[in-house]
Amino acid sequence: LPIELTSFTARGSQEEITLEWELASEKDYKTIVVEYSKNGTDWREIDQVDGMGTTSFATQYSSIVTNDFPQGFLYFRLKEITFDGIESVSHTIVYENTPSNQSFKSLQYGHLNILYNENERRYVKQ
Repeated sequence: LPIELTSFTARGSQEEITLEWELASEKDYKTIVVEYSKNGTDWREIDQVDGMGTTSFATQYSSIVTNDFPQGFLYFRLKEITFDGIESVSHTIVYENTPSNQSFKSLQYGHLNILYNENERRYVKQ
């Protein structure tokens, strides 16, 4: 991957959802396309965020989108695009869109994806 994604989270309210991610480093990073799915299969673009190009230091990014999504589990992922057009896709995070709007922090270690429910302060293996 042209970037090293160290965290990817979603939290929100009835009005908006904030997606935040941190990159440990970037190489030829042009932009990230934020994508949403209601079933984890069919994706649509909801935002684009410009990158820093090439860096060796940690960088934090965020995207705030209007919460006009249906209630239930929502899926978000990042599509990284380099200056020469190479695309790669991040792991998927899950957000439960309810009136109480629980938020999950996603950590990835190899092929293991772990979710931390910040409201209930517990880990959920995905």
